[in-house]
Amino acid sequence: NTLVTPNGISVVNNHHGIFLYPNPTSDYLKIKVSDLKANEHVQLTLFTLNGQILSSHDIRTSEEMMDVSSLKPGLYFIQIQDGGVSTMEKFIKE
Repeated sequence: NTLVTPNGISVVNNHHGIFLYPNPTSDYLKIKVSDLKANEHVQLTLFTLNGQILSSHDIRTSEEMMDVSSLKPGLYFIQIQDGGVSTMEKFIKE
């Protein structure tokens, strides 16, 4: 499953086994990357529905909490990028 984002990035849907919960959420989003190997780090990017990048940083653990309380209600995307492979999942902010 390949998805092309609004900013033209082609991604493979859930290659990394990304799980976002609770979804929908109003304050914190737990991000679990099920197949992140020891000593591996990947880039996590938060996008709006229009493709605007809101934040981007490296993650080195298989679970991360993201504070989304300041986001406006709506649909957002989390992209995990490992070298040339990108995976994207969506979540709803209430």
